[in-house]
Amino acid sequence: MLSNLFKITDLLLIFFWNCALLALSGAYYLLIGMGYLISGLWKGVGLLPFIYPAWKKADNFFSLRDSAPALAVRKSSGRLYKSTSLVLKRSAAARFILFIPVVLVAVYILLYLPPFYIAYRHKYQTGTASWYGPGFYFNRTANGELFIPFWGYTAAHNTLPLGTKVLIKNVGNGKKALVWINDRGPFVGNRILDLSKLAAWRLGIYEPGTAIVEIYTLKKF
Repeated sequence: MLSNLFKITDLLLIFFWNCALLALSGAYYLLIGMGYLISGLWKGVGLLPFIYPAWKKADNFFSLRDSAPALAVRKSSGRLYKSTSLVLKRSAAARFILFIPVVLVAVYILLYLPPFYIAYRHKYQTGTASWYGPGFYFNRTANGELFIPFWGYTAAHNTLPLGTKVLIKNVGNGKKALVWINDRGPFVGNRILDLSKLAAWRLGIYEPGTAIVEIYTLKKF
């Protein structure tokens, strides 16, 4: 049983690292290509007589690309990539050990870093938000999903379409979170939003229980 589980896990890790290395390789060559493109355009700009004096002063920056330190960095990066690829292909232990920091970084980003919320500029509503209590655990939400208390950034709202992704801002502390509307409610007093535990924790609402929030959407409703 454990042997089969290990084999399956290792196959998944092999797939993950192959994809990751392919993405890194593609990004590397893309950056190199962009560097050559920008360098070529820059040389073309230098042919314009009225720009040449200023161009000549700034050209030293682009000449750094082919300098000895820059070439050394590119060569060492290539060697590091090849050696890492070789280790990951040959060693199951390395695949697992190197995956741990990837998971830790992913968890950190998920829990602590602010989401990309620039596009959410339409303020929809301001009011009191709370979070789901134990009586709702493992029930079905309005869109049929199983409500798991500390899993996912979700919320209940009475008027927003189910499946809508919204930005929630805690007015009191400025914390923000992107959540999916997957349920209807709340049905208590004048509250406008019921959050999952994880979303409430992210917004700093878990301990106090309620807070004044602002809801922002991608488009006007």
